[in-house]
Order: sequence, then C-alpha cells, then structure tokens
Amino acid sequence: MAFTITLNPVNHVLDVLVVAEVINSEKKDIIILWNNTWNDESDVCLYDKDHKLLGQYNNEITRNLARTINPLLYGGTCPYERTEIDHWMSCALILQNKQINKELLNYLNDVLIARTWLVTKRLTLADIHVFCVLHHHEYIKSYAKDYCNITRWYKHMESLPVFSNAISVIAKNCSSTSKPKDVSSQKEKSDIKQTKTRKQEGKFIDLPGAEMGKVVVRFPPEASGYLHIGHAKAALLNQYYAEIFQGQLIMRFDDTNPAKETIEFEEAILEDLKLLQIKPDRFTHTSDYFDILQEYCTTLIKDGKAYLDCTPANLMKEQRDKRLKSEYRDLSSFENLKLWEEMKRGTKMGQEYCVRAKIDYQSTNGCMRDPTIYRCKLEPHPRIGNKYKTGQDWKPADTKVTESKVKPENQEISEAEKISEEIKKQGDKVRNLKSSKAEKSIIDQEVKILLSLKSDYKNLTGQDWKPVNSDAASKKEKQNISKPEKMSEKEVAKNANNKDSDSSKTGTRLGLEAKKEENFTDWYSQVITKSGMIEYYDVSGCYILRPWSFSIWKIIKEFIDKEITDTGVQECYFPIFVTRSVLEKEKAHIADFAPEVAWVTKYGETDLAEPIAIRPTSETIMYPAYAKWLRSDTELPLRLNQWNNVVRWEFKDPKPFLRTREFLWQEGHTAFATKAEAEAEVLMILDLYARVYEDLLAVPVIKGRKTEKEKFAGGEYTTTVEAFIPINGRAIQGATSHYLGQNFSKMFNIQVEGIAGREEKTFVYQNSWGLTTRTIGVMIMVHGDDRGLVLPPNIAPIQIIVIPCGIAVNMDEHTKENILKKCDWLVRHLGQEGKFRVKNDCRLNRTPGWKFNHWELKGVPIRLEVGPKDLLKNQVTVVRRDNFQRTAIEIYNDNIITPLTSILNDVQKQLLSRAKSKLNEHIKKVEKWSDFNPELNKKNLLLAPFCGDPACEDKIKEDSKEDKSAESGSLMGAKSLCIPFDQPEMTRPLNELKCIHHSCKNKPKFYTLFGRSY
Repeated sequence: MAFTITLNPVNHVLDVLVVAEVINSEKKDIIILWNNTWNDESDVCLYDKDHKLLGQYNNEITRNLARTINPLLYGGTCPYERTEIDHWMSCALILQNKQINKELLNYLNDVLIARTWLVTKRLTLADIHVFCVLHHHEYIKSYAKDYCNITRWYKHMESLPVFSNAISVIAKNCSSTSKPKDVSSQKEKSDIKQTKTRKQEGKFIDLPGAEMGKVVVRFPPEASGYLHIGHAKAALLNQYYAEIFQGQLIMRFDDTNPAKETIEFEEAILEDLKLLQIKPDRFTHTSDYFDILQEYCTTLIKDGKAYLDCTPANLMKEQRDKRLKSEYRDLSSFENLKLWEEMKRGTKMGQEYCVRAKIDYQSTNGCMRDPTIYRCKLEPHPRIGNKYKTGQDWKPADTKVTESKVKPENQEISEAEKISEEIKKQGDKVRNLKSSKAEKSIIDQEVKILLSLKSDYKNLTGQDWKPVNSDAASKKEKQNISKPEKMSEKEVAKNANNKDSDSSKTGTRLGLEAKKEENFTDWYSQVITKSGMIEYYDVSGCYILRPWSFSIWKIIKEFIDKEITDTGVQECYFPIFVTRSVLEKEKAHIADFAPEVAWVTKYGETDLAEPIAIRPTSETIMYPAYAKWLRSDTELPLRLNQWNNVVRWEFKDPKPFLRTREFLWQEGHTAFATKAEAEAEVLMILDLYARVYEDLLAVPVIKGRKTEKEKFAGGEYTTTVEAFIPINGRAIQGATSHYLGQNFSKMFNIQVEGIAGREEKTFVYQNSWGLTTRTIGVMIMVHGDDRGLVLPPNIAPIQIIVIPCGIAVNMDEHTKENILKKCDWLVRHLGQEGKFRVKNDCRLNRTPGWKFNHWELKGVPIRLEVGPKDLLKNQVTVVRRDNFQRTAIEIYNDNIITPLTSILNDVQKQLLSRAKSKLNEHIKKVEKWSDFNPELNKKNLLLAPFCGDPACEDKIKEDSKEDKSAESGSLMGAKSLCIPFDQPEMTRPLNELKCIHHSCKNKPKFYTLFGRSY
C-alpha cells in the first residue's frame, strides 16, 4: 500500500520523517513531497494512493504508519507496550513547551539508567518522538552535561542512520527555502503550529438555537467522592459554552443524600476546580432550596400527582420492571398527607415510606414508571444538620431503570410450575438426608430452603402448595402482588446460622463471586486477592506477598526457627549468585534443575565474561565454603539454615504459592561425622515439618520416602510430607528432608580428620531440607470456603477481631462511648493477659455487616460482637469463623480468657479433624490395574504394590491419563507421591502380589502412594 507525505521544511516534522525513513529502509512504500508554498492547513499531511487525506498531525500520522505498515514501531500486539509508547508520546507533547520541563527530564534520565530503548528492546515511536522534541530544543547544547543517561541515549539515537538521514534532509530543505516575507502571516503560522502540537481528539459542536447572552449551563457534582475525569470534562465543556455564548455557568452541589456527602469532599472538589480554572457565575447547593422543594412535594400530593408507598425496595423494583401498579397508588390525598407528615418528622412509620411521582407505571420509558422523589434519611446533613428528615431522591437525568421485557400471558403459570418442580426436588433431598441420618444442622438448612420455596409458591398463586393439585393451583393469579426474590445461597446460610443480615446490604463486590465447588480455579484466584494475601505482578510467575500472607509466613518462620535453634542449628546467609563452573560440578544435580535455572548475562549494556546463575537451591553455593571450614571432627556437626528466596523458572502454568518462579523458603544444610547421625536428623526434620502442617496449619500429611525417580537429584534418598486437596483430588509435596550421603562431600572435597576408628581423612555425611511458602497455598485450598479464607487459630495473624455493633445516629453519646470503651478494654485485656493476637475494628464509616464480611473473607477465627444489649448483660457475643456458631460469654472477674482459649483450641482441632476425615476417605488401596484408573478418576489417592522401577513409573503415569492429549490439570496421569512409612495391612505377602502396572513383570517391593499432583 503506497502512501504520500507532503512536508513543509520545518524542524517539528522530524518525527514523521524518521518514521518514513524506518519504513523506506525496509520497503519503498512512502513518497515524500516537499511543499514550500506555506499555503496548506498543516505542515505535514498523509495521503493514500487515491490521494485521500488520512491525517495532518504528527502523532496521528506516525501512529497510522506504524499500525498499517510496521506494527513493531507501535508495540506490536502487546497492549502493555502500546500503552507505554502512548505514555512517552504524551511526554513528548509536554516537552514541546517553550520552557522545557526539567522534572520530566529527571524522570526520563532515571528511566534510562538501565535502558537502551524507552520501550522493549527495539526502536519504537516512543524513542522517535522524545528524541525529535529534544533535538528541536537543541538538547546537546543546553543539557548534555546535566543528564548523563539521556545524553548517552540521545547520542545513540543520533548515530542511527534513520535519524541522521532525516536530520540532514530537513537541514537541506530548510536552507533552500526562503522564509515568508509577511511578518503577521508568520506569527499566525507560529500560532497554528503551537496549536498543532496538542493531541487533537474531538471538536466542540454548535448549540442549535442558542442565542448570545441567553445560554445558561450548570455543573452539579455530588460531594460523595473526589473529582474524576468525567467531572472535569463536564465542567470544562459547560464553561466553554458559557464563555462562547456570553452566558452563565451555574455550579450547584447536589447535596441530597447525607449518607454519602461530606464537607471534606466538597472542599476537595472546589480545590480541583481552581486548578482547572473553572469560575462559575453562580454557586449554590440543592439544600438551599429544601424549603421550596418540600412545598412543591406537598402540592403534588394535594393535587393527586404523588403518593406515598412503603413497598420493600426489591419488590418495588420488580413491580416497576414488570409495569405493575403499586397497591398504594390509589391512596387518598388525605391519607398521603398524613403519611407525608410522618416522613417529615422522621418517625418509625415515616422511615418506611417514600414519595413517588404519579406519572405512568406502564410507561415504555423506565424512568417514568412512578419514580421515587423523596425518601426519609435520619443522618444529619453536612450543611443544615437535622432540620429536615426527608431528602430529594429523583434526578431524571441520572435515573437508570432496566427496561422490562414483554412477558407472555402465562408467565405466572410457568413460574409456578418451575417452583413446584423445585419444591419436589428439595423435598426429595430433605427425605434422603433424614433417611441417611445426616447432621441436624444440615437438615435444618435444607428444610428452610424448602419452606422458602413453598412461601414463594403461595405468594405467586395464592394457595398452599399441594402435590396433587399443584398444576391447578399454579394457574391462579393474584393482582398487583409480584413474587419476592428467592433467597440466595448466601442468605440461606446466614439464616441457618442466625447471622446478622447487615453484611448483605452493602451491594459491594467485596465478597467472593466464584464458588469453590463450581469453579475452583476462579475461587482460588479471588480468595487470595480479595482477602489481601496476594497481588499479581507484571512478571509471570512472580507475586507480591501482602502483609496478611507475610504475617502467616512470619509465624511459620518463628516456629521453625525456635525448634531448630534448640537443636543446635545456626542461621546464616549465602549469596544468591553462583557461577556456571560451580553449579555444574554435580552433573546429576544440575541436570534436574537445568531447565529452570535463570541466568544473568549482562550488566548495563556490557556482556558478562561468564553467565552467572540465580540460585535454584544452594548446595553448590554453600559446599565450597564447607570444604574450607571443615578440617577436624571437632568442627562437626556443622548445621546451618538460611531463610532466602530462590528462582526456578517454571515452564508450566504458574499458580500463586504453589508453583511460582520466585519463592521464599528455608533451606538447612548440615554435615555429620557418621551416617547414623545424618539419618537421625533427616527424620527429626521431617517430623518438624509434619508438625508445621498439622499443629499450625491444621492440614494432615502423609510421611514417606520418595521413589528413585522422584528423589532429590544427587541425593541418596528423599523423605517427604504429602498433603491432599480434597476439592480436586490432587496431592502436593509439602516439604522434603534429603539424605545426601557422601555424594556432595566427595564432589566438593569436604573431608575431616580425627573420626574415631579411622586414621585417614573421611568424607562427611550431609543432609539438606527445606520448606517453602507453598504451605500457605495448601492451607488456603484445604480450609477455605465460599466466604473466603478459614485460618486455623495457631497460624492466624489476628486470632480475634472485636467489632462494636448497634451504634446508630440516634444513639446517645454515653452508650456509644461505653461500647467503644468496652471494645478497647477487650483488646488490651486479651492481648496482654491472654496473649492473643487481637484487633479492634472501630471504623465508624463502615457498617457492622461490612466488617463481618471483611474479616470473614480474611479468615479470622473468632469475632467478638459488642452491642448495647451485650453491654447491659455484661457479655460479648462470640462467632466462630469455621461454623458460624454464636455463643454469648459473660464477663466476670476476667473469666473471658478461659472460654476463648477453649474455643480457639476447638476451632484448631475441628479443622484438622475435618481435613483428616476427608484425607482418609480419599485413600484407596488397589491391587489390580483395572481398578487403578476408575479410583483415580474419583479424585482419590491410591495405595498400590509397586516395584520401584523408574521405567514402570513412567508407564503408570502415561497409562493413567484420562485423556492422553492432556498434559496437566485434572486429566494428568498419576505419579508416585511417596512410599508411606506406615504401610497398609497386607491381605497376603508382597512376594505373592504383582506390581500394579499390568505390563510389569517385576515383584513389588512396597506399597506406594500414587495420585495426581501439583
């Protein structure tokens, strides 16, 4: 596709010329025509082959050429790179000002510290536009010595042929062109050029019928938040028309909702408007007109043009959507005026009503279906206090009502039939639960759902549900009464557990939207982000550990540190880098890690003489030092541990906590004089890791030894603790303790003298052992539910959250103060005397329901509620996170510590017990290959006789894939998890059994645990 660019010989078209040079250096697609007449509207124009104008501003021309001919100049298909390029093009526009922006130069200089190009690793529009602006300002003459990084980058750009060619062409054509003689026309041209440096996005349109001096525009922000870009656009647009037509700009704060507006937001908006140079001709508040608005409302009610309605909000919405008449629409004016007075006084009855305009409830325009124009609000107004109890509600320009769809005449019949079918299914479910002797709490919950369905049926049909006559009953209609919404699962759960319903009223997306049972992947992603555990990062496989998750890791770290320090292990730190020669000393070791090793190959623009690896593990980093330090048996045992980060560049799909490219861990490396000492430590550390999982995380594990195929590369054998995720039937390696024997000591020549009974030097016996942040992910997956995390008390950063409840606007200050004081006392007493990790959430800008949801999402084990009734009874209400059981505890002589300790211990115990029960349910013993895959596909772990041969293990993995096209996920083949220390009871001796794989001729050596795993 051929393009033509016409240029006037002026410096600021250099960026277009450079882009043309880049494209023409690859293929001759652009024709350059120099125009010296100074008559065109623009100094640069882009035409297609039919001479159709495509653009006449620098930025739009360069973007057009990049997108259509050379996409790599504009970031290719990567939205991140294109956004970054747009950013630098905007910076170039700022730099075009006559006074160069030194703050921007400082920013640019910092960015270029370690970069050759501004975006990615190639030339883009970002480099071209920024360079051309600096060239126009003669950067080298004025600032070359001030910004070393910019100067380096600038000279690099200048040396490129596309830049040098474009600069010489510009200079040649400028020198051969005579300047215009008319000074005034030159000034006009300069003004036009300055205008054209701005990005042109749109045009102002004319106002049809507008007359000079008669145009009145308004800007009505609501002081419930800060000024955003939409507000700024509206304000500037209105001011523009007010100035053009010499009219008036009225600014009015729309302060009709005291629950949202604050004086602070109002002041912030006014400050921002000053920055935008918005100067209204008149400044008002809607509250200035509350008197007259109430008078108008009274007039409407008297004239029968408005009525009062106490229909619940959700039912009113449904009636409006279905264009149904409210049962209160025909109240007399006398009755409406009496209720209106109740509203104005803010009485209990008045708070239940709203005023609706009587327009047309059947209108095709949803906004006109009797909209609400007044509500009763008890909150004090930020400007006028408690003078009024009613607040204007209807704003026709802002109202959005979903247009209801036309329903067939038999809608209620089909709805009744649908509910009838649901009642039958729910009834069967309840009967099955009773016959199977399920827990009473589960049965009660399902019965409540059944009763709710029957209530819905009665509301719709007017009759009780009967199995025989359900079809006949479903045909009856009840005028003007629409079916209430069926309770959601969340509401059912709340009712079943007598929970406070406030947490469902916020309408926010604070809670989880995905269900654990329905979409485990989305659930996991939501629970780790919404609970404040993880923030995703722009490097795949790397994640930000937020304070909540890092606090959990800190508790694990302190637990392990104390235990290993008591046994004589010392803490140290070794560098993160290792040379290739050292890393490759142990061939079997590096071969296992080679695909995951990340290498540093450059510093700045200089290549390193030898690439340096970032540690995937530290054996090869630490053991050369061990060889220097250890000479005599008196220096043994040497037992070191370090807490650090390692990098393993995973190729598989990364998952936060479980499979990450960088993770935190502890790694212990020890050396002993004898094999017996080393092997004893291996099992001691494995027991410690099992305690971390079971005592802290309440996650049961299976202890065992890895098969020859799965053991640590370079070690003699590996012991492991394996955890189980019931929701998807997958196992996960929890932590490992490796017996390395003398393999590494021989490789790194770690020898000592003086070992009893030996005259010659002896190679030491070594171990290594480690546990990672993977532990946190396992805990989340095992215990989390549809409301968020469920943290065992022993690992929870906050074990008890104290929340004041029942504090209302009309509550007397003395009661409010006493509730808050009681909360403060609880925090101090429980923290100091009970040694609990406890926090007080006394935020007054959040409702108790919002706080309940927030701390449930974060998994805090116990919630203490303190309200007016609790205060009178000298008690607190305790709510458990694991089962939402509520208990009232009286406070006498500091006795609250004992019952809370008991509850926390029980939560920890119950979580472990439930997880153990699920683990045991999913471990199946199989001895025939025909049983292997069916049991595996039921999300089970399998104990099977196995010969231990790696080739046989490969066959098991391959032949147990549910779909051989799948490489991962739930369809992956089974791998050996461990050879459990606790072998199952045998029906007959192993030598009489066959290896589990049907084609294997070897005799089994042990029962091995197989399963799908992370």
